Amino acid sequence: MNDGTNRHFASDRKFHNWMTFVDLTNKATDMIRESGDKDINRDYFITHIMVEVLLDKILLDKNPSLADDFYNMIDSVEQDWVLKFMRYAGLQDDELWKGQHRRFMKARFLANYTSLENVVAAVEGVCAKLGMIELNDDQRQLLVDICETIEPELERSIGALEIQLL
Repeated sequence: MNDGTNRHFASDRKFHNWMTFVDLTNKATDMIRESGDKDINRDYFITHIMVEVLLDKILLDKNPSLADDFYNMIDSVEQDWVLKFMRYAGLQDDELWKGQHRRFMKARFLANYTSLENVVAAVEGVCAKLGMIELNDDQRQLLVDICETIEPELERSIGALEIQLL
Protein backbone atom coordinates (compact mmCIF):
# COMPACT_ATOMS: atom_id res chain seq x y z
CA MET A 1 0.00 0.00 0.00
CA ASN A 2 2.86 2.33 0.76
CA ASP A 3 4.29 1.74 -2.74
CA GLY A 4 0.90 2.54 -4.28
CA THR A 5 0.61 5.71 -2.23
CA ASN A 6 4.08 6.80 -3.29
CA ARG A 7 3.25 6.06 -6.96
CA HIS A 8 0.10 8.17 -6.59
CA PHE A 9 2.09 11.10 -5.19
CA ALA A 10 4.67 10.78 -7.99
CA SER A 11 2.03 10.73 -10.74
CA ASP A 12 0.19 13.62 -9.06
CA ARG A 13 3.40 15.68 -9.18
CA LYS A 14 3.84 14.83 -12.88
CA PHE A 15 0.23 15.71 -13.62
CA HIS A 16 0.42 19.08 -11.88
CA ASN A 17 3.60 19.89 -13.79
CA TRP A 18 2.18 18.70 -17.14
CA MET A 19 2.46 21.69 -19.48
CA THR A 20 -1.10 21.33 -20.79
CA PHE A 21 -2.50 21.37 -17.25
CA VAL A 22 -0.43 24.42 -16.33
CA ASP A 23 -1.21 26.23 -19.61
CA LEU A 24 -4.96 25.56 -19.50
CA THR A 25 -5.19 26.50 -15.83
CA ASN A 26 -3.43 29.77 -16.62
CA LYS A 27 -5.62 30.34 -19.70
CA ALA A 28 -8.80 29.72 -17.70
CA THR A 29 -7.58 32.05 -14.95
CA ASP A 30 -6.82 34.74 -17.51
CA MET A 31 -10.32 34.33 -18.99
CA ILE A 32 -11.88 34.93 -15.56
CA ARG A 33 -9.74 38.02 -15.03
CA GLU A 34 -10.45 39.32 -18.54
CA SER A 35 -14.19 38.90 -17.94
CA GLY A 36 -14.05 41.80 -15.51
CA ASP A 37 -15.64 39.78 -12.70
CA LYS A 38 -13.74 40.90 -9.62
CA ASP A 39 -15.85 38.83 -7.21
CA ILE A 40 -14.40 35.43 -8.10
CA ASN A 41 -11.79 35.04 -5.39
CA ARG A 42 -8.91 32.58 -5.66
CA ASP A 43 -9.48 32.28 -9.39
CA TYR A 44 -6.33 30.20 -9.96
CA PHE A 45 -7.46 27.70 -7.32
CA ILE A 46 -10.91 27.52 -8.94
CA THR A 47 -9.49 26.94 -12.42
CA HIS A 48 -6.99 24.39 -11.08
CA ILE A 49 -9.86 22.30 -9.69
CA MET A 50 -11.96 22.94 -12.80
CA VAL A 51 -9.30 21.61 -15.18
CA GLU A 52 -8.88 18.49 -13.02
CA VAL A 53 -12.62 17.80 -12.97
CA LEU A 54 -12.91 18.60 -16.69
CA LEU A 55 -10.27 15.98 -17.38
CA ASP A 56 -12.36 13.47 -15.41
CA LYS A 57 -15.40 14.40 -17.54
CA ILE A 58 -13.44 13.83 -20.74
CA LEU A 59 -12.22 10.44 -19.51
CA LEU A 60 -15.79 9.50 -18.60
CA ASP A 61 -16.98 10.59 -22.04
CA LYS A 62 -14.43 8.21 -23.56
CA ASN A 63 -15.15 5.38 -21.11
CA PRO A 64 -18.61 5.61 -19.51
CA SER A 65 -17.96 2.66 -17.16
CA LEU A 66 -14.91 4.36 -15.66
CA ALA A 67 -16.70 5.68 -12.58
CA ASP A 68 -18.30 2.31 -11.79
CA ASP A 69 -14.95 0.59 -12.34
CA PHE A 70 -13.22 3.07 -10.03
CA TYR A 71 -15.71 2.65 -7.19
CA ASN A 72 -15.78 -1.14 -7.66
CA MET A 73 -11.98 -1.24 -7.33
CA ILE A 74 -12.12 0.80 -4.15
CA ASP A 75 -14.90 -1.41 -2.81
CA SER A 76 -12.84 -4.53 -3.53
CA VAL A 77 -10.00 -3.46 -1.21
CA GLU A 78 -9.89 -5.28 2.12
CA GLN A 79 -10.77 -2.58 4.66
CA ASP A 80 -8.69 -4.16 7.44
CA TRP A 81 -5.57 -3.62 5.33
CA VAL A 82 -6.51 -0.01 4.70
CA LEU A 83 -7.09 0.59 8.41
CA LYS A 84 -3.72 -0.98 9.27
CA PHE A 85 -2.05 1.26 6.73
CA MET A 86 -3.89 4.34 8.00
CA ARG A 87 -2.73 3.58 11.55
CA TYR A 88 0.81 3.14 10.21
CA ALA A 89 0.46 6.54 8.51
CA GLY A 90 -0.63 8.16 11.78
CA LEU A 91 -4.43 8.09 11.71
CA GLN A 92 -5.52 6.58 15.00
CA ASP A 93 -9.29 6.98 14.66
CA ASP A 94 -10.65 4.04 12.65
CA GLU A 95 -14.22 5.30 12.93
CA LEU A 96 -13.27 8.67 11.45
CA TRP A 97 -11.79 6.96 8.39
CA LYS A 98 -14.70 4.53 8.07
CA GLY A 99 -17.19 7.42 8.16
CA GLN A 100 -15.28 9.40 5.54
CA HIS A 101 -14.99 6.30 3.36
CA ARG A 102 -18.74 5.59 3.59
CA ARG A 103 -19.60 9.18 2.65
CA PHE A 104 -17.11 9.13 -0.25
CA MET A 105 -18.50 5.88 -1.63
CA LYS A 106 -22.09 7.05 -1.24
CA ALA A 107 -21.45 10.42 -2.92
CA ARG A 108 -19.79 8.85 -6.00
CA PHE A 109 -18.55 12.28 -7.09
CA LEU A 110 -16.80 11.00 -10.20
CA ALA A 111 -20.03 9.56 -11.62
CA ASN A 112 -21.54 13.07 -11.70
CA TYR A 113 -18.94 14.65 -13.99
CA THR A 114 -21.02 14.06 -17.11
CA SER A 115 -21.65 17.63 -18.32
CA LEU A 116 -19.93 20.98 -18.19
CA GLU A 117 -22.65 22.22 -15.84
CA ASN A 118 -21.84 19.34 -13.49
CA VAL A 119 -18.13 20.14 -13.72
CA VAL A 120 -18.88 23.69 -12.60
CA ALA A 121 -21.23 22.40 -9.88
CA ALA A 122 -18.41 20.19 -8.57
CA VAL A 123 -16.05 23.15 -8.47
CA GLU A 124 -18.70 25.17 -6.68
CA GLY A 125 -19.10 22.34 -4.17
CA VAL A 126 -15.38 22.45 -3.37
CA CYS A 127 -15.58 26.22 -2.97
CA ALA A 128 -18.57 25.90 -0.63
CA LYS A 129 -16.73 23.40 1.58
CA LEU A 130 -13.87 25.87 1.87
CA GLY A 131 -16.14 28.79 2.74
CA MET A 132 -15.48 30.63 -0.51
CA ILE A 133 -18.08 32.70 -2.31
CA GLU A 134 -21.17 31.13 -3.79
CA LEU A 135 -21.21 31.63 -7.53
CA ASN A 136 -24.06 33.52 -9.16
CA ASP A 137 -25.65 32.44 -12.46
CA ASP A 138 -23.40 34.70 -14.54
CA GLN A 139 -20.27 33.32 -12.86
CA ARG A 140 -21.47 29.75 -13.37
CA GLN A 141 -22.08 30.48 -17.04
CA LEU A 142 -18.64 32.09 -17.33
CA LEU A 143 -17.05 28.90 -15.99
CA VAL A 144 -19.13 26.74 -18.35
CA ASP A 145 -18.02 28.95 -21.26
CA ILE A 146 -14.39 28.60 -20.17
CA CYS A 147 -14.79 24.82 -20.00
CA GLU A 148 -16.23 24.84 -23.54
CA THR A 149 -13.20 26.80 -24.71
CA ILE A 150 -10.50 24.66 -23.09
CA GLU A 151 -12.11 21.20 -23.32
CA PRO A 152 -11.02 20.47 -26.94
CA GLU A 153 -7.36 21.23 -26.18
CA LEU A 154 -7.44 19.18 -23.00
CA GLU A 155 -9.03 16.28 -24.87
CA ARG A 156 -6.42 16.43 -27.65
CA SER A 157 -3.62 16.32 -25.08
CA ILE A 158 -4.66 13.24 -23.11
CA GLY A 159 -2.29 10.98 -25.06
CA ALA A 160 0.66 13.12 -24.03
CA LEU A 161 -0.46 12.92 -20.41
CA GLU A 162 -0.65 9.12 -20.57
CA ILE A 163 2.91 9.00 -21.86
CA GLN A 164 4.13 11.44 -19.20
CA LEU A 165 2.56 9.40 -16.40
CA LEU A 166 4.32 6.16 -17.45
